[in-house]
Amino acid sequence: MKTFSVYSFHDYDSICTYILSKYKNKIFLLNGELGSGKTTFVQFFCKKIGVQDKILSPTFNLVNEYSNQVDKSNIYHLDLYRIKDIKELIDIDFIELIDSGEFCFIEWPEICEHLITDNFIKLNFKIISESEREIEII
Repeated sequence: MKTFSVYSFHDYDSICTYILSKYKNKIFLLNGELGSGKTTFVQFFCKKIGVQDKILSPTFNLVNEYSNQVDKSNIYHLDLYRIKDIKELIDIDFIELIDSGEFCFIEWPEICEHLITDNFIKLNFKIISESEREIEII
């Protein structure tokens, strides 16, 4: 477990560098309240690995797909906040996405955690103050 304090957008870069150097996992479970930095983390991570697409919150789409221009891979960004049951996960091809071998960033993962048995990184995002966030890697 490692904890980072975030005071500016630039701090996300060092967190992404750390994760890429220490982990091979491609599934990220992002826990934290609204405004705690989950989507901002995904934006910086995607930029770090070569994605040039504009990274937006998938709140209304449920799943956003991005293309990595460097290695021609896909990145999936899911927001499960509005998902109420397993059937809805099936409807968005959730199992296929997490089994794809591609990067998957899952916001609000509580409904699906039991379906992901290994090879994931859990990040807890916490608002400390208006100008500080804390990110804990588990």
